[in-house]
Amino acid sequence: MSPLLYLVIGLIGGGLIVAVVVLLTRRGNQGAATDMAKRLETIDRSLRDEFSRNREEAGAAAKNQREELARSLERRQIDCGCSTAAIAGRQRTADR
Repeated sequence: MSPLLYLVIGLIGGGLIVAVVVLLTRRGNQGAATDMAKRLETIDRSLRDEFSRNREEAGAAAKNQREELARSLERRQIDCGCSTAAIAGRQRTADR
């Protein structure tokens, strides 16, 4: 046989080996890609749930703070009203 024939057979054989390796790695990557996609979906869902819970907790905390501030302001307003009435009463008494 001639060296040229050996070269052609070697190139064809090498090409087939490369093709088989590429096909096997692509199939393996598809499984890994599917697994990775499932993991990413799980992480995405858990992050969305966590953000949702955090928004609810922050909203509840803000509502509690607003209610506490409103009660405090009402007490202060009542205290000021009582103090103003007491001062007005003392002035009337002093004016007489």
